[in-house]
Amino acid sequence: MLTVTQLNSPAFFWLDGHYSGPGTGGESNECPLLLELKPALAISGSVIMIDDARCFLGPPPPPHQSSHWPRIDDIFHQIKQLAPTYITTIQDDVIISVPSELKMILDEDWLGKFNLRFHIHQSKSRWQDKLRHLFR
Repeated sequence: MLTVTQLNSPAFFWLDGHYSGPGTGGESNECPLLLELKPALAISGSVIMIDDARCFLGPPPPPHQSSHWPRIDDIFHQIKQLAPTYITTIQDDVIISVPSELKMILDEDWLGKFNLRFHIHQSKSRWQDKLRHLFR
């Protein structure tokens, strides 16, 4: 098995290593994500995807140790420090960080699935139209 330090070309990193509760590994450091980002972003041109973005939007509930978990702004800040030209976003519960030259692909995927992701907006518009009609 290769380690990150043995890679000499861009790679795809899917980071999903966090403590899930008793009986799983990682209890002493529940979410080492910021440590994992450093070597991954040291390889120029790599693509980073981090699963379970919702886990970083606020502190995790007990029995987790919230001090072990970075917040979303900590993650974005570290990526910007280590890879200033990278584009970072969240799509479908995944934090995605790509070299700026891949921005078009990221944007095409976002736009291609926009209506599927936000179909509520369409039904909300119909609901708002009905309310406007009632209060005229």
